[in-house]
Amino acid sequence: MYLMIALVVPFSLHAMDQPKFQDRMEFDASGGRVIVRSALWPDSKQSMVGIEQRLQVNADGNLRYEFEEQDERTKAYHRAYCAASGLYPFVDGEVIFTPEAAGWHCSKDQLHGTGAPLPAEPSSGAILADRVERGSFGNELVVRTSALDDLRGGVIHVEQRLERVGTANYRYRYEDQSEGTRKYHWAYCEALGMEPDQEGETTFEGASSAWVCGQTTGEKALDAVIATAPSGSVPSGTNFAAHGHVKFRSSQAGAARAFMVVDNRCRVDWVRNFGSAFSDQRFMGVACLAHDSRFLATRLDACVPRVCGYDTGTIAVRP
Repeated sequence: MYLMIALVVPFSLHAMDQPKFQDRMEFDASGGRVIVRSALWPDSKQSMVGIEQRLQVNADGNLRYEFEEQDERTKAYHRAYCAASGLYPFVDGEVIFTPEAAGWHCSKDQLHGTGAPLPAEPSSGAILADRVERGSFGNELVVRTSALDDLRGGVIHVEQRLERVGTANYRYRYEDQSEGTRKYHWAYCEALGMEPDQEGETTFEGASSAWVCGQTTGEKALDAVIATAPSGSVPSGTNFAAHGHVKFRSSQAGAARAFMVVDNRCRVDWVRNFGSAFSDQRFMGVACLAHDSRFLATRLDACVPRVCGYDTGTIAVRP
């Protein structure tokens, strides 16, 4: 299967080298807010040139870049930037930035998951780009490209097809994914001795990506929930993946639920209904951005029909 992959160099991934940008607010003909973002970008002569991007402000606060909305100078720079890598500007659709990010999206037809090189390599867990498509039933789908651990010490670009829930939440369903994404999900979970969760529902918030793996048995047991929230340390100015783990035991049928949150910003939710007594465990991961040096509080809550449990942790962001 061939897919179009959008590539971006977000400022937030390169804290030491990122260009500084300035924003001013304008309004379009319909009264919508437009951020005009100015920054110095490198040109082919190894010097810097000032370029403006016109970014529409979405209802969730994220910024939308459309090639045809740019002035001719910006379009010319976008074409030259992509041509330097043998690519073309991504023009067939929308590209979504988080408010603190900016960049240039280039594309070409290629096999999904081959890991086309970026002008600069992002860290694992980075959200590279969102684009909007329509599903087979006319529903809006966000196709999110992330840079993820390829499980061999490198980075691979993977797309997730996500259903928008409300203004800022996204729902992941295994059956909605491409063959390449399903293969990555299997490889990710098999490295943990588990399998992808194919029957439950995973929801996460904002500019994140997430994967849920599980291992289920039919054994009956006393009701219990044992949760382990993410903890550890990460460098500042980088994207990172936070991992948590939860074990359930239930003496009756019903729903098992879990949600994990990092710094009250990066969240993933999961739910699955069981038709009989069950024993289950889930490994949950969510991508998040460490802005500056401080401590990030984490929490993982989980419930079965008769009992709930939770755990808290701390992730230290190093200078």
